[in-house]
Amino acid sequence: MGLTSTVAAGVGLSAACGGTSVVVAPMAGVEPDGGADGGDAAVDAAADGRRVASRPLPPEPTAPPRRNCRREVSCREEELEVPAVAFPAPFDRCPPTFAKSGGGGLSVKETRTARADDPHTCCYVEFKDCGPVSVPPVIGRPPRDHDGNVTSGASTPRADWIAPGLAVVAPAASREVLARHWAAVGALEHASVASFARLSLELLALGAPPELVAKAHEAALDEIEHARLAFAVASSHGGAPVGPAPLRVGAGDAGPVDARRVFRETFGDGCVGETLAALEARAAAREAADPAVRAALERIADDEERHAELAWRVVAWLLSAGLVDASEIEVVTVDLPSEPQALDDAAAGSELARHGVLSDRARAECRAAAVHEVVQPCLDALRASARRGATELRPRAPL
Repeated sequence: MGLTSTVAAGVGLSAACGGTSVVVAPMAGVEPDGGADGGDAAVDAAADGRRVASRPLPPEPTAPPRRNCRREVSCREEELEVPAVAFPAPFDRCPPTFAKSGGGGLSVKETRTARADDPHTCCYVEFKDCGPVSVPPVIGRPPRDHDGNVTSGASTPRADWIAPGLAVVAPAASREVLARHWAAVGALEHASVASFARLSLELLALGAPPELVAKAHEAALDEIEHARLAFAVASSHGGAPVGPAPLRVGAGDAGPVDARRVFRETFGDGCVGETLAALEARAAAREAADPAVRAALERIADDEERHAELAWRVVAWLLSAGLVDASEIEVVTVDLPSEPQALDDAAAGSELARHGVLSDRARAECRAAAVHEVVQPCLDALRASARRGATELRPRAPL
């Protein structure tokens, strides 16, 4: 099955990791210059009689998660005319997309402080010299707390999370390590259910189209099945039932949803993490000798490919809807060693690979191929599309 990642551009790509093909197709509803059709943005009248669409005041700029950045504040005089898509007064003459060299944007707090001396100034916060985004070291999309920190799950003896009818066979010397591996996979897949549940709530809060919300719920259901498959394999290897321990998740309303945080986390955990998870599962399925393990990995790979596609759709929608400035995509980078290192014993790695566990070297090679031949080209296509539409995002309501 080909991995279809949808962003606002149209190019054909192929990955060296198993010959998996990637098609980056135009996103429905996105105009060639990055605008979007339809929507419910407010339309107001400027002082000179022109009709302008208002965008809500942005939250205070925050640094990208898991990156060390230098925070810089710069101020400039407000524009003489109100832009076609403007913030509410008294910030309506502040250009929405002034910060270009780093993730950031208009700072209401800094602007109010500066206007004590100059009532016509607009201040922006930029984050410069940021280190690259780290590739998530987990399978699937990890859950995060309200501060953006990755949380993890655990396993415990229980039988209700085991997929029925799945039995595997492995040499006695390998069963313990295989049981631990698949129990860890199950715990991660179980935790990913919470991640997609959170994403669905965030998409609702941001006004996402129903297709994206539905896909987020479908992905959560996929992760439930992935967890059950993994725990079934772990239980078969270990000779005793194992399932997920209670998962620590945040409760209650954590306040307004920051679209930029959703964008950054979706790119790192979804566009990168889910793509890597899909290609690794596909490579592991090719190596697996046990038919049951191979079928489980192929099911996981198929689903993770759709999850990666969903992630690209979400980041493209955030850009096209004007919820995230194009400057966000300009600073996104991916850090991964180009040359993989062999960290494990070759004989042991070969034996484990027969049971669905890739060696360190194979995983490194797969990840390098995924980043360099799938993620980076998709990112370049998205960045090019954002540049075409970032001069001034079209208002979502007709003028």
